[in-house]
Parts: sequence; structure tokens; C-alpha cells
Amino acid sequence: MNRDWFPRFGKDCRVVSGTTDSIAAFIASGANRLGDACSSFGSTLALKLLSSKRVDDAGFGVYSHRFPVDDADGQPLWLPGGASNAGYDWNCMGFRTR
Repeated sequence: MNRDWFPRFGKDCRVVSGTTDSIAAFIASGANRLGDACSSFGSTLALKLLSSKRVDDAGFGVYSHRFPVDDADGQPLWLPGGASNAGYDWNCMGFRTR
């Protein structure tokens, strides 16, 4: 959170944040170098890659999330990637009876 915003909130204001399951999976994987990637499989199949560049291309379903840690020079890092609802289909394949 930008520190300039803090005076706008009272002293008793609690700031709580969260993340998506695919970003949590990326962080949990231990990936921490530019070019490291992680795929996660759940209700969606998602891919994230650590990059110094933000990449967004709606035509291909690619978008970027801001990584919570900057690089050594204080520059922002990004997690470009995408998700597919193929995860749901693959999860169901093994459980279909007909």
C-alpha cells in the first residue's frame, strides 16, 4: 500500500489483503528468479511467470499481477500469465460415470 494513503485512514484502521490461488501457488513454489514459472491446477489451470515487464494482451487471455516484492533495485516485478477453466474439466474427467 502506498504510504501516502495512510493519513487518510484512522489509526485503528486494519489493512487486510489476500491473493488468488494461482499467485499463492507461485509464492509457495519457491520461484524467485526472473523467468521462473509455476503452473497450478484446481478449478482453473493457471500459469504465472516472474518478469520485470508487465504483459497484458486480452486477445490471448494474458494479464499481469503485481508481484508483492520488488527487485534488488526497487523496480516492480510482475506475474504475467493466464488461466483456463480447463482445470474444472480435467478434474471432472476421472469422476464421470457415463
